[in-house]
Amino acid sequence: MIGSSKYRYFVKISHPVHFSRRLILKMQDLLPRTTCLHKALIFKFIFRNDSKIKLLIGIKKGEGGLESHAWIEREGEVLINNLEDLGSYNQIFCKQ
Repeated sequence: MIGSSKYRYFVKISHPVHFSRRLILKMQDLLPRTTCLHKALIFKFIFRNDSKIKLLIGIKKGEGGLESHAWIEREGEVLINNLEDLGSYNQIFCKQ
């Protein structure tokens, strides 16, 4: 607990990026139709002032046509929406 009793529920978060990542991943339990784009947009909005966080959108040709995917990277590490075949997507959008 930090501060006076008035703020007894306030806890200092040492790693806000990882904490927010866990919250967004838990969002899937509450909102089952949440897409990769929803999660990536929310994460980028939360960290809109962090220039190291990048929102990326890519497309690839799949069996049924084009497939798209959105993910978040920070210094080359995928934080949200990592896929095994992420390298097969051609990036069409990047927002820092």
